[in-house]
Amino acid sequence: MAAKIKNTPKPRFNFGLPESDEVLHDAHEVVYSYLAPRETPEGVEWCEWFQKVRRDLPTAGGDGRRKTFRYRWRLAPTHVWIRTKRPRSDELIYNLPAVLGAVERGATIYWAEGEKDADALANVCLVATTASEGAGAKWPPELTPYFKDRRVVVLPDADEPGRKHAYKVAKALQEVAASIKIVDLYPGRGDGHDVSDWLKHDAVGAKLYEAVKAAPEWQPGDDTPIAAATPEDEALLVELAALSPLDYARRRKRAAVKLGISVTDLDRFVAAQQGTYDGAVAELRRGRKTGHWIWFVFPQLDGLGRSEMSQRYGIASLQEARAYVAHPVLGPRLRECAAALIATHGRSPEGILGSIDAVKVRSSMTLFEKAAPDEAVFGAVIDRFYGGRRDPATEAMLGTASAGQEREG
Repeated sequence: MAAKIKNTPKPRFNFGLPESDEVLHDAHEVVYSYLAPRETPEGVEWCEWFQKVRRDLPTAGGDGRRKTFRYRWRLAPTHVWIRTKRPRSDELIYNLPAVLGAVERGATIYWAEGEKDADALANVCLVATTASEGAGAKWPPELTPYFKDRRVVVLPDADEPGRKHAYKVAKALQEVAASIKIVDLYPGRGDGHDVSDWLKHDAVGAKLYEAVKAAPEWQPGDDTPIAAATPEDEALLVELAALSPLDYARRRKRAAVKLGISVTDLDRFVAAQQGTYDGAVAELRRGRKTGHWIWFVFPQLDGLGRSEMSQRYGIASLQEARAYVAHPVLGPRLRECAAALIATHGRSPEGILGSIDAVKVRSSMTLFEKAAPDEAVFGAVIDRFYGGRRDPATEAMLGTASAGQEREG
């Protein structure tokens, strides 16, 4: 049945198509079409109901860009395009034909914050949608039935409005969706990075697939957005690490609430700092490891080690590895230890670490290079000590190694 669209706005003036209503030099324009089904004698066909027009314009000083949005509405029965205020679009979502096709196939539906991101996801063969109103708008209940019994993945932008919007979408769909995942691709960041930025470094979406696969399902009550860590957060972690076990036990619950993490996570982070890190760095700089700290200073994927310590400090997924790198204490310390290794001269990794731990470090650096490809220090350790050969077992677990590849060394 054709969609019923209400509240057609009053036209202001003839907008025309494809011409613009005004001449704007140095303006980059992108048009996003919202389609609706229409009944015809031959059956149902898809027609453009309205267009959302994004323009990237130069700022007044000419030293930057600013984005603006306008709307074009199809005026029946003449089908002339007119410019209007924002049309009443509660009944439509972006890329509606693909979404309805996904319903028939049982495919997962990805919710992005904007049309640009939805198109980027479509370019890697994923079914993606959004709404025209943006992150700040209320959820239109007319959109909810499109997601009935569907698996939904919500991808927030890395800022406070984006994360709040993600939880708003999840809450709106919790009664109808088969499952919901909120996958924060940039935990700890607040600079507005989005899935389009992610896919610039993940051309076929393989890493995105792994992040989605590893993410837990969202549950009602999981509504605390992940915010960027502050200097106060880092100072609190350092303070907690210096406490006696008794004093730490007294403060751990309140501290976890303040930091916005679970008590279990807090215990794990603090335990990784207490009493061993300074000695570990000193050993690396001397070029000879003598202590027992390899598991939480150079963690590797869970499943590669069999010991209790390997399992306790194993990284569960690529997403957790990214969170580790982004952590205000653990990330800088991992970089510092990698740099300390590179700074040693004249010794093999086995000579510095021992034969078993040298294998673990190769695995660890392979993991974190995959998790943070822009961090050159992890790949530099592999190039310096392992001839540029990444750990094949780690690559296989991450899905990037060819089938049947055997572990080297």
